[in-house]
Amino acid sequence: MNVDVGAAPPEPASIQQLLVVVPAWNEERLIGGAVESLRRAADAVSPMAVRIVIACDSCTDRTASIARARAALDARFAVIEGSWGAAGAARRAAVERARLLDGDAIPPELTWLATTDADCVVPDDWLAQHLAHTADGIDAVAGVVTLLADDDHSPEVARAFHDHYELGERSHRHVHGANLGVRLSAYDAAGGFPAIVTGEEHALWAELRRQSFSTCSSISLRVATSSRLEGRAPNGFAGWLALRADGPVVAGD
Repeated sequence: MNVDVGAAPPEPASIQQLLVVVPAWNEERLIGGAVESLRRAADAVSPMAVRIVIACDSCTDRTASIARARAALDARFAVIEGSWGAAGAARRAAVERARLLDGDAIPPELTWLATTDADCVVPDDWLAQHLAHTADGIDAVAGVVTLLADDDHSPEVARAFHDHYELGERSHRHVHGANLGVRLSAYDAAGGFPAIVTGEEHALWAELRRQSFSTCSSISLRVATSSRLEGRAPNGFAGWLALRADGPVVAGD
């Protein structure tokens, strides 16, 4: 007797290229470390095509010149400058520039978009971890952050982070522009990053979930971010950390 078990689910489309976008606003102190960490992460997935765009937004310091000097040494990097005045708009502009760098016109469903921030250091296997999630058929992944041992680091800040940054055993509830990845076709369907001052990553994530894309909140996908308490984006991570280091506990991202 023949038994119809139905068609097997389709295999997830294999990613053929990675696009990485990084907004930067007056980050001359940290941009060099961010670029170097991204270079190592790109090396780790060679020969996968990787294109990295740094969007310098209204910078009045040496951020753009430092980024351009580093980018001149590696053809995978590009730097754009603008006066967007919003992380969401800068990220969105960087995505559009990254598309233009795709000389092979690889379809969006075969392209993975990852984003971080200019005050962050990604681990060497950061992009490899993103690719591992795509192999599982995931359309978007939200990672977590740890704190850099930078000039702003202190025992008080570290304690506040440890006490209030909640992680589950296998998942978490955070969404950070500093550590986010999405299949480009899903990004397009969700309308991309909105051109808003802060919270663009939350808006994109909410729309992806509303449209029932497959999402994953990974506790193993980690990026180290600045320990500073005065950030670039209103109501961003630095503000969240400052409230917990200096004030009462309130609902965070």
